[in-house]
Amino acid sequence: MSDLTLDDAVAALRRAEAALKARGVRRAAVFGSLSRGVTGPASDVDVLLDIDPAAITSLFDLGGISYEIERALGTRDFDIAQRHRLPAEIAAQADRDAIYAF
Repeated sequence: MSDLTLDDAVAALRRAEAALKARGVRRAAVFGSLSRGVTGPASDVDVLLDIDPAAITSLFDLGGISYEIERALGTRDFDIAQRHRLPAEIAAQADRDAIYAF
């Protein structure tokens, strides 16, 4: 489990905004249990991304985004979700939970 608070996670993503935007990330938010304030021992940081599809040409591109998020958060305890790839019900919940960093 990550020891990050919601405020810590949002601030970390804001600090990484330039690096993430350089990799094609348009928007980034924290969602899930951390944004709802219901974390538990197995909780991680769920990061919701809106990525320019033209910026992703290989798995290395996604790896670069993941690397920037890991550097920013200082933990490997995170999951990345692209809103447009989520099932409708999960996307709707993510939208309700999302706290946007940028």
